[in-house]
Amino acid sequence: MSYLQQMVQELASKVQADQMRARAKNNMTKRLSPLGHKVEGKQARVEARQNWRALRLARQVKRIRKTDRMPSRFRCYNWFLC
Repeated sequence: MSYLQQMVQELASKVQADQMRARAKNNMTKRLSPLGHKVEGKQARVEARQNWRALRLARQVKRIRKTDRMPSRFRCYNWFLC
């Protein structure tokens, strides 16, 4: 085999390896894309839940400041210890 044929063969194998890498990367991207959407949805739900809890806490604080007393359900947190 001549030097030129060896170079052509090496170049062909490098091109084939690059194509395989590109296909593998494409397949991985296809698999990870739905997971990214799923994570975004979960993060949005967690953020909404945190906002709701913060709003509820703000309402409770406002009510406590307005009436200047704790609601009865907060007085004894562990009913079995009272």
